[in-house]
Amino acid sequence: MKIITNEKKIAQRKKWANILSPIAMVLLLGGLGLNILSLRNSNDGQITPIYFYGTLVLLVLGFIMSNISSHLVNHWVREPRADQTLAKALKGFDSKHYLFNYIHKAPHILLTPHKVYVITTKGQKDTVSVDGEKWKRPFSLMRALRFFAQESFGNPTLEARQNAAAAAKTLDAILPEDADVALQPLIVFTNPDVDLTVNNPTIPVLKSTKLKSFIREQNKGPAIPHDIRQALITGLSGDIS
Repeated sequence: MKIITNEKKIAQRKKWANILSPIAMVLLLGGLGLNILSLRNSNDGQITPIYFYGTLVLLVLGFIMSNISSHLVNHWVREPRADQTLAKALKGFDSKHYLFNYIHKAPHILLTPHKVYVITTKGQKDTVSVDGEKWKRPFSLMRALRFFAQESFGNPTLEARQNAAAAAKTLDAILPEDADVALQPLIVFTNPDVDLTVNNPTIPVLKSTKLKSFIREQNKGPAIPHDIRQALITGLSGDIS
């Protein structure tokens, strides 16, 4: 198993997370402090406009910055990251398997001897169910309290299709027009504590612990020709120096 990861991109995102997190805290505390100051200096219950607008600006900016920094921390700082979980799940495959992380618009692309997989990861650890293309996550107080500290869930099926479309464009740019390579989107939940229920999904949905066995079952049919495979390896590796 060969893993090619854009470490430069990871380092850049970590740097921004470390920069934005304290800035967000300062803005939020500044807004709170200015609000307290406005109450102390109010005349007959009337708050001076400069205090009101100052508090509003600081809190809004702090809220936006906090969301951005939380997203960066969840994806790039907190470990294990999605790429690390996928690498562990696929450990043991031979050198004909390549995992490309964060090099292209589709974040995770797996090249096997027979197919190219476009993997969309989700890190949720609560209860998740999918029926066809309909996703459900029952409301819980703990999830509500962790709202700003967890990654957005969105619509994994739609996200997987978007990633697959992006990967298809990448392959079109790499391969000759007559090349025919099977492209398979996957949705993989990387947190082992997720309570996952799957019923007839339009795109395969599975836990990372089941990924290796799933790939083994799918490794059937004609192999990708050697010249096409070499073009894929070179093209998907990108320029990440």
